[in-house]
Amino acid sequence: MIVRFIPKEGRDKVLADAVIEFHATDGLLSGFELNGFAVWRGKEGKPFVTSPSRSYTDKNGDKKYFDYLRLRTDPDIPESQKWAVKNWILAEYAKQYGSPEGAF
Repeated sequence: MIVRFIPKEGRDKVLADAVIEFHATDGLLSGFELNGFAVWRGKEGKPFVTSPSRSYTDKNGDKKYFDYLRLRTDPDIPESQKWAVKNWILAEYAKQYGSPEGAF
């Protein structure tokens, strides 16, 4: 699996959209891609990644988000795993475009 970036030049906060592509060795996901990730310019020069989600309004009228990519509720999965995909995307961005902090 690889991540492909679509740079967003001229945008204030979005550095790039990111697409995860699954290849022939990726089993059932072979040939698919997962869209909706983005690398953003964060506060104080710290970049961050958002994942695909949709917004909805709860019964109290508050806006909430349903993340399509979320960690299963399983005590055997460490909390650090929650950020593994986002950290991988940031590392790949740094390999291709240099340190995201340098983009600010």
